[in-house]
Amino acid sequence: MRVTGTCYGNIELGGNSEGNRSSLWSRFYCVIVLLGQWGLAVQALTSLFIEGTSEMTNFYLLLIYSIFYLQCAVVATISVSRFSKRQHESHFTQLTEKLKTDAVAFDGLKIASMTRVLLLAYLFSLVNTIALSLIDFYGNVSIARYRPWNGSFLCRFFNLFFGFFASCSWSFPFVLFCATCEPLAEMFNALKKKAASENSLCLPISSLRKEHQKLCEIVALADDVFAPLLLATFISDIPLISINLHRLVKSPSSSREEITFVLTIVYWCLSVATKVTIILKYAAKVNEKIHSFDGTLQQLSGSDLKEHLELLQFLMYLRGDPVGLSVGGLAVIDKNFGLSVVGVVISYFTVLISLPAMKRKWNLINLRFTRNIVLQI
Repeated sequence: MRVTGTCYGNIELGGNSEGNRSSLWSRFYCVIVLLGQWGLAVQALTSLFIEGTSEMTNFYLLLIYSIFYLQCAVVATISVSRFSKRQHESHFTQLTEKLKTDAVAFDGLKIASMTRVLLLAYLFSLVNTIALSLIDFYGNVSIARYRPWNGSFLCRFFNLFFGFFASCSWSFPFVLFCATCEPLAEMFNALKKKAASENSLCLPISSLRKEHQKLCEIVALADDVFAPLLLATFISDIPLISINLHRLVKSPSSSREEITFVLTIVYWCLSVATKVTIILKYAAKVNEKIHSFDGTLQQLSGSDLKEHLELLQFLMYLRGDPVGLSVGGLAVIDKNFGLSVVGVVISYFTVLISLPAMKRKWNLINLRFTRNIVLQI
C-alpha cells in the first residue's frame, strides 16, 4: 500500500514498530497520488455533465467511470488519513498494538486465505490497468476522449497513469480489512474454546464476560478505523452493480460491439460482486464469532446468585443488538446484511429498467395535456 500511495509508514499488523517515521518524500508521494486520483474523479464528472447529457449511452458509461474514480479517490484519502503511522496515537496504531500483543490472534491466522485475497487484489489492479489501456487504444473509449478533453494525449496519459493507482486504491485497503478480521475472529474462537474446555469453577462467568468485553472493545476500535471505508464502498459499489446489470440487459445491437460490451460489463460485475462478497464474508465472520457464545453459556451454571446474574446479563448482551464491524456506524454487517445488499441491488436495477417506460408515459401525459390546452384555446 505504500507503493500505491495509499499510506506511509509501517502498517504491518504483526511487524516491528521500528522505522515507522515517514520521510518527507513518502508524504509528498502520497499527496501526488491523491491529487492524481481526485483529478481523475474531476475529469470523469466534468465529462459526465458536459457529454453525458447528450446521449443516454454516454451518460451511463460516464456515470460508471465517475462513480468508480470518485470511490477510489475517497478510499485513498481515507486510507492515508487512517492507516499512515503518525507521532500521536491514532486508532489504527492502537488497533495494531492490541493485535500484536495477542499471540492467539496470529496463531490461527489462515495464511492461505489471506494470500488468495491478496492475489485477487494484485490481479484486479493489473487486469484493470491493462483493460483500460486496451479500451483506450483499440476501442477509443476513455473519459479523456470525451469533451472537454477531446482525446488529448496528455489527458489520456494522465488517465492511464493514475488509473493504475486508482485500481490499487479500489482493492488493496480491503486486503488490510480482511487481514484484520481474521485475527479478530480467531481471538473470539480461542476464548470460546477456553470456555468450553474449562468448567465454571476454573473460569468464572464474570471473568469470561470481562475477557469477551475486552475483545469487543478491540472490535469497536477496528470498526472506528474501517467504518468510513465500508460506507464509501457500499454507497458506490451497489450502484455500480445495478448500473452494469442494466447496461448488460440493454446491450447494443451491433454484434461486434455487443461482444466487447458484454465482456466489459461481465468483468465489472464479477469484480465488484467479488469484492463486496469478500467484505461481507469476513465482516460477518467476526459478528458470528462474537455471538457464538450463546450455546456455550447455556451449558454453564452460576455458582452463586452473583454468577447467575452475570450469566443472564451475558446472554442478554449476546441476544441483543448485533455487535461487529459496521458500515459507517449505520448497520452492523452480519449474515442478514448480505441479503439486504442483494435487495437494494435488485431495487436499483428495477428502477433503472422501468425508467424508459416511465419516461414514455410521462411524455404521453404531457402530450395529452398540451393537446387539451390547445383545443380549449
